[in-house]
Amino acid sequence: MWCCWVEYKKYRSFWLNEIIKVINYSINPDENIVYCNISGELNVLHFTNYVNNLLVDKDYHLMLNAIITVSENTNMSYADNKTWIAEFLSLFIEQREGVAWAFVARSNITAGLVRLVMGDIDTSLIDVDFFSAEADAKKWIATLS
Repeated sequence: MWCCWVEYKKYRSFWLNEIIKVINYSINPDENIVYCNISGELNVLHFTNYVNNLLVDKDYHLMLNAIITVSENTNMSYADNKTWIAEFLSLFIEQREGVAWAFVARSNITAGLVRLVMGDIDTSLIDVDFFSAEADAKKWIATLS
């Protein structure tokens, strides 16, 4: 029985590490920006884990702007996940009126997929734009302040 628990714990640890690796973030309080990096196979557990970590972060507050970098190897079955993505992001947006979200995608295909996802969501309460470089995203956010 103990051997099974060790194996379960090992698997659980690996699984949690994989969840954490898909969406990583850091907050720069001086810039008022949360930097979010998405890479890998994305699902609802990744989003909820990200939000849970963010909400307990001592530097987090509702009016943080965001630079969200989506790597070329990010995968998600959008058709299967469209409903929860729209609901999740809509709830997140409702509480952040006036903030800016800058999406960074270096490939045209990834940029197109991000635009597709965001096109299904009412973003009228926040500023949203799309970039191919983080430096351009930072400049854009600076112009809104």
